[in-house]
Amino acid sequence: MPDRDEFSRRPRAFKSLSAMFERMVGGAPPDVGVVEKALRRLVASSGGIPSLEAVIETVHGVRQAELFGSLDELGALERIRDAVGAHGEGKLDKVLERSAAAAVLTGRIDVPEIIASTLEDAVSHFVLEAREGVIPSLAARGIDATSDQLLRPIRSVMKRAAQELARRPSARALKLRSAPTPVDLHADLRGVHP
Repeated sequence: MPDRDEFSRRPRAFKSLSAMFERMVGGAPPDVGVVEKALRRLVASSGGIPSLEAVIETVHGVRQAELFGSLDELGALERIRDAVGAHGEGKLDKVLERSAAAAVLTGRIDVPEIIASTLEDAVSHFVLEAREGVIPSLAARGIDATSDQLLRPIRSVMKRAAQELARRPSARALKLRSAPTPVDLHADLRGVHP
């Protein structure tokens, strides 16, 4: 795992994400645009996830072995480690390796879930739990918060980003678009029900 101070000189997108998490603790809703921008920046600053294609291929092989009842967990973990080592040692590659290994060990082998877990772990590590991150800042003010509590409201955005990366594993950048706000046909222009 990269050093937690790697993003002490964090890009503006990460600072905006940190500020959004701080507002969420105060009761504000998450800002999907800020989350999307931070995820795009995270993937772009890492040059994508170079080992993702190889890990997806390895995970598919592991899933087939599991279906046929011939899963060798230690061998699968070694193949994942080899795939990451051979195809990239970027910031997100080691996080991906850890997420894929956890999926194999728990038996929940699903590519989009592995990628979503990778993105959640990266945001947790670099933004929430970093030395000058959100959680230490909140703790200094006497506010208890966990990564899981803060990430829960934005998991849908993480899942959309993971689905895009699963479709385009060699992508060096995410092309996320905010989901349109559903229209309530029974409300007036102010959103008030009669």
